[in-house]
Amino acid sequence: MKKFYYSIITLISSIVIFYACQDPLENIFIPISPELSSYEVSIQVYDLENPSNLSDPEALTVELLGPDADKILNNSGRSEFIAQNGIINLAVNKKYSDITEPIRFTVKISGEDYLTTTIPVEVTGEEKFLEINANIVNLSSPPTGVDIEREFFTINSDGSTGEEIVVSTANADTQRNLEVSTEVVIPAGVQFFNASGELISGRELEVQVINFDNNETESLEAFPGGFSPNSIIDENGLEVTDATFITAGFTSIDMFLSGEEVKKFSKPINIVMNINKGTFNPETRENLKVGDIIPIWSYSNDDGQWVYHGDGPVTLSNTGGFKVEYTTTHLSSYNLDFKSTGKCSSTRSVVRLEGVENLPDNVNYNMKLSFVQENSKQPVSSFATKGWSINNKSKDLTLRNAPNVSMQMLIYIQKPGKTSIPLPNLPEDDTQYSFESETANVGEFVEVYRSEAFNGCDGEISVPIYDIIQSAGITPQINVTIEYVGRCGTREIAPSVGLYKKNASEIYEYAGYVNKGRITLSLPKIDSTYYFGFYWGTEFYEDSLYVNSTQMLDTDINLEEFCEKVLEDF
Repeated sequence: MKKFYYSIITLISSIVIFYACQDPLENIFIPISPELSSYEVSIQVYDLENPSNLSDPEALTVELLGPDADKILNNSGRSEFIAQNGIINLAVNKKYSDITEPIRFTVKISGEDYLTTTIPVEVTGEEKFLEINANIVNLSSPPTGVDIEREFFTINSDGSTGEEIVVSTANADTQRNLEVSTEVVIPAGVQFFNASGELISGRELEVQVINFDNNETESLEAFPGGFSPNSIIDENGLEVTDATFITAGFTSIDMFLSGEEVKKFSKPINIVMNINKGTFNPETRENLKVGDIIPIWSYSNDDGQWVYHGDGPVTLSNTGGFKVEYTTTHLSSYNLDFKSTGKCSSTRSVVRLEGVENLPDNVNYNMKLSFVQENSKQPVSSFATKGWSINNKSKDLTLRNAPNVSMQMLIYIQKPGKTSIPLPNLPEDDTQYSFESETANVGEFVEVYRSEAFNGCDGEISVPIYDIIQSAGITPQINVTIEYVGRCGTREIAPSVGLYKKNASEIYEYAGYVNKGRITLSLPKIDSTYYFGFYWGTEFYEDSLYVNSTQMLDTDINLEEFCEKVLEDF
C-alpha cells in the first residue's frame, strides 16, 4: 500500500497551513483531502456486457448541463470531469453550501459505440453524499431487454427517399421480439434536414432504431434520461420540475445521411411501438387494455430535456399484442409515459426492519434494493437503486424527496451458483417472494422480495429482513476496520477520500469513505488480498492490500518526499 497512499499524499503538497509558531507542523493533523465541499455525488456507470471497457479514462466523455452546472466541481476543486472505471465524482462548490433551493444539473455521458445518456441530479442539502447507479448501452453488446437494429439504404441523388423504408427491431423470420419492439416507416419522397434546418444532400442513409423493454431490469436501469427528470415541458407548454414518469415503452431513433446527423423531415414519418400487454396503468390501476391513452414524450440526448409530443391510444397489434402508433417530423427519442407530479417535502421513515436484532455481531449482509413503481420493475428515481448492507445495528430506512406515487421495495441478491435456493419459513401473506436462480447467470442479481405497495409520502411498510436473510442463504460479510497513519516526525498524516473496491467481476464499486485515515469495510473473508482505488480530481489511483485481521493498522507509509515538500513551503 506504500505506492497507493504515497500517491494520495503527493496530491496535497500545495496545502497552505497557517501557523504562528516556530515549528509550523508540530502536533498538526493534516488530512489528505481538505474538505472542498459539504455535498458530494458519486455516479457509477456500468457496461454490463463489457465492464472492462470503462477502465479506459477516454472511453466516456462527461459533460455537465443545466442551470446549476456551474456550481459543480470535481473533488479536487476543478471543473474537469472524467469517468474512469465508470466512476464520476462530483462536488458542490463550497461557496454554494448554504442550499435554500435544490441544486439541479444534468450529467451527459457519451462515448464511441455507446448510446448517449443523461442523468438528472438534484442536491437538496439533506444528504452529504449521494450515490447514483446507472447502466449505459453498449451498442455492440446491449443489456438484456435492449434491442438494436441498424440498416443502410441508398436513396435518390437529391437526398430524398425513392420508396418506403421500414426498419424494425422485431424479426418476423426468426420470431424475435415480436411482442415488444419498435418499427419506423419512412414514406417515399421524404427529405432530411440537420439541426440548423438545412437540407442534407447525399445518398447513403443510415437508420438506427433501439427499443427498450419496460419489463426487463437491465433495460430499465439503462433508460436514457431516467424517470425523474429535472425538467419537462408538459402538455400546456409549462416547465415542470417535480415530474415522475412511469414508462410503457421507450425507443431511441438516430439517422445519418452521408455521415451528417438528421434532425428533421420534410414530411411526417410513422413510428409503431409494440408494448407489453402486462404493463400496469397507474391511472386505471389495472393492466393496459385497448382504448387506454398513453402520453408520448420526446427526449433530447443533447440536453436531457423532455417535451410532451401527444397522446397515443392503445390498439391491438398484428401479433395480438398491444401497440401505440404516432407520427413525427423531428427526430429524437420517444417515451410512452404516464406522468405524476409532486415530491415528498420532508424526510421520514418508511421501511421498518423486522428482526435485525437477531442477526449476529460484527457481520454485514449485502444485497441490492430498489424502490420501484407499483407492479413494475421501474425504479422511481435515479437514487432509488443502490447497494445495501444490513447488520444487527441497522436502523429503519428513510426516503428523501420521494415521488408522490404508489411504490414497492424490491430486494435483489447476487446469485452464488447454479442451484436453486428455497425460501422456507416466510410469512404466508400477500407479500411476494421469489428466487429465479435456475434462469439467472452466476453473479447476476435476482429478485428475492417484493413488498406491499405504499406511498412514499404517507405510507410505511415492515420488511421481515431477518427471515429473508436466513431463507435466501445470504453469505455474511466480515467487518474489517482499516486505519492508515503516516508521520512527518511527530506529525500525523492520514487520508480522507472516497474508496472503491474491485469486485469479482473486475468492477470497482463504492466501498465507503475513508475519514481521516479510518474506514470500516464489509469483506467476504480475511487472509485475502483486495484491490482498492480512489479518485482525486481526474486521476484514479489503485493498489492492493493484504487483509489478515479485522483490525488493520498500517503505519508503513513512506512520507519522506512529502514531508520535505511541505517543509519547503514554509
